[in-house]
Amino acid sequence: MKAIRFFSALSLLVVFSTTVFSQQTIDSRLLAKYDQASLQKMQQDSPDQLDFLNYYVEHAGYLVDMPQKPIQYTDLVRLSDNSKAISLGELTNFNLYLYNCKNLQDKNSYYKVGNTGKLLIMVAMKNLQTQYNNYKRMKTLKR
Repeated sequence: MKAIRFFSALSLLVVFSTTVFSQQTIDSRLLAKYDQASLQKMQQDSPDQLDFLNYYVEHAGYLVDMPQKPIQYTDLVRLSDNSKAISLGELTNFNLYLYNCKNLQDKNSYYKVGNTGKLLIMVAMKNLQTQYNNYKRMKTLKR
């Protein structure tokens, strides 16, 4: 009887621990697109979707120095005021939801970042999904 109680208590502890440790944090950059209630609901009902969105805002694009060779790009525009005047300071903790950048399905897209000498490269969604799947696999192995 004691063994049954012990294993029942142990099972409850494991379930509780898994629930507590699996709680996702919400990247504040997501609030530019989603309201807090939707994100909290996603946190409860679809933690994998929230995990992908957190990954997305961190890894969907990256900055490089503007290449010397000609490249086809679109000017990066801040959506709040339709401005192309973007400073280097805005690139710290960059929030892609505040700009006109998009990820294409099969190829990278390129955005000139004002007069900063930087180019924003938005990763193709198929590559981003592969990177995310690898990230999840590595995260699972660490547990």
